[in-house]
Amino acid sequence: MIRLHNLAVVRDGHELLSEITFDFEPGVFYGLLGANGSGKTTLLRCLAGLCPVEAAEVIRTTGSEEDGPMIGMVIQEPQRQLLFPSVREDIAFGPANLELPRRAILERVARWLDALGIQFLYDDDRDTAGLSAGQQQAVALAGILAMQPAILLLDEPTSNLDDLQAASLLRAIGRIRTLAPETTIVLATHDTRLVRNADTVIALAAGRIAFHASAAEALTRERLAPLGIDGHSEGFKVAGPIFVPVSSREIVAASDLSVSVGSPSRPILRAVSLSLRAGTCLGVLGRSGAGKSLLLDVLGGWHRPDAGTVLSAPDARLGVVLQRCEDALFEPVARKEVEVGLRGADPKTTAAEATSVMERFGLGQLAERDVATLSGGERKLLAIASVVATRPNALALDEPFSGLDAAARQRLRGILLTLLNDGVALLLVSHQLEDLSGLAQDYLLVANETAHLVAWRELTPALLKTVGIEYGEDPGTTRRYAD
Repeated sequence: MIRLHNLAVVRDGHELLSEITFDFEPGVFYGLLGANGSGKTTLLRCLAGLCPVEAAEVIRTTGSEEDGPMIGMVIQEPQRQLLFPSVREDIAFGPANLELPRRAILERVARWLDALGIQFLYDDDRDTAGLSAGQQQAVALAGILAMQPAILLLDEPTSNLDDLQAASLLRAIGRIRTLAPETTIVLATHDTRLVRNADTVIALAAGRIAFHASAAEALTRERLAPLGIDGHSEGFKVAGPIFVPVSSREIVAASDLSVSVGSPSRPILRAVSLSLRAGTCLGVLGRSGAGKSLLLDVLGGWHRPDAGTVLSAPDARLGVVLQRCEDALFEPVARKEVEVGLRGADPKTTAAEATSVMERFGLGQLAERDVATLSGGERKLLAIASVVATRPNALALDEPFSGLDAAARQRLRGILLTLLNDGVALLLVSHQLEDLSGLAQDYLLVANETAHLVAWRELTPALLKTVGIEYGEDPGTTRRYAD
C-alpha cells in the first residue's frame, strides 16, 4: 500500500498539489478524475516516486519479490517510455530484468499481447518508432503488465486508443483483477466511462482532493459538473455541420497518395485523395495505425509519399498540430510559445496580445508558467493556440480533443466554429465521432490501406465499424467502449 499524509508539490512558485492525505490499499481499483491542471499526473508521479515533494509523509510497503516490481506506470507520452526499437525487445525487457525463466517471460508477454489485441505487432517485430501513438501506448502498457506490478498507475491510458482498443484495456483491467486480485490500480482520466467499475473514485480540483466515494456515488452530474468533469452520455445523435459556407474554394488538395514507412518499406496508404476547402471541415476517422497521422505528415511536408501529389493554392498557409504536440513546444514559458506564432504573422506583436490569445483558449492564467509544469491537456491547447496565432487559412489537427476536459473541449469547439466562419479550412483527426459531429461536413474513413470519402449523412454502422467505432442499439447513436 501507499500512505500519503499532507502531500504538497510546488514548482516555480506554483502549487500543483496541496494537503493530499489518502491511503491506497492493496487490491483496490481507484479512478482518479479531475479537470485539466487539477494535479492527476503529478499525483501519479508522486505515487511512483518520480516527483520530489515539498512536504509529506509517504509510506510505501511492498509485497514479496515474486510479485514483481512494486510500481508500474504508463505515462501520457508513450513514445518516451519505449526503450528499444523492436516491439519484441521492448515488451520483454521488463520481465527479463526480473530474471524470470524464458518460458515465464514468453507466457507473460503472450498473455498481454492477446489481451490488448496487438499480437500482430509482436509477430511482425515492428519498429517502435514507426508505430502510431495508439500502438505505442498499447505496447508500453503490455510491457508494464508483463512485469506484474503490485501497484499499476495509468495516466490517461486511452488518450491515443481507438474504441476497440479502449474496450480491450477495460477487459485487461478486469483480467488483472481476476488473476492478481491483490493488485492496486490507479487510473487517471477525464473519461468517467473508464472508471465505472472502480471501487473508489477520487476527484481532484486545483491540486486538492475534492471528494472520494464509490463509483455509484461519485459518477453523478451533480458531483462532477462543479469540478469541470463531463459525465458522458451513453450515446449521441450524429449531426451535420453547424456552419456550411455558400461556396468554398480549394486551399489544399491531395491526389492519389500512396505512402509507406519503415525499412523494408511497408505500405500504409494507397490512392488517397482529399480536398481542404475554405470554411469547411473534413473529419478523418480510423483505427490506431491506419495511417491518419502519417497523412498529416505528408500534408505538412515531413514525409514524402511514394506516389501522388499535394497541391496548394498560391496563398495557402497550412498550419499543422501533430498528435505528439509536446514535441512542437520549444519555448520555456507558455506565453513566449504563442508570441513566436504571432510574430510569424506580425513582427510587431506584443506580450499582451499573446496573453489575449491564451485567454481565448482558457490559458490566460498560465501565461507565465513553465511549459514543463503544464498538464498534457494544457500543453495540447497551448500547441494549438500557437499555431492558430500564425493565422493559417488551412488548419490540420491530429486528435485535438484528446486529453481535454469537458470545458476545454467545448471551448475548442467554439474556436473551431469561429475559424470555419472566418473561412479557414479544417482537417480534424479523431478516434471519437462525437468530437467531430457538428463540425465535419465530410468524413475520410481510413482502413486497410485505403480511404473512403463520405458525407456525414452517409455514415452507417457498418462503415464506422471499419474504423473502430461501435454503434449502440439505436442505429443513430454511438457508444464508446462497447464489449
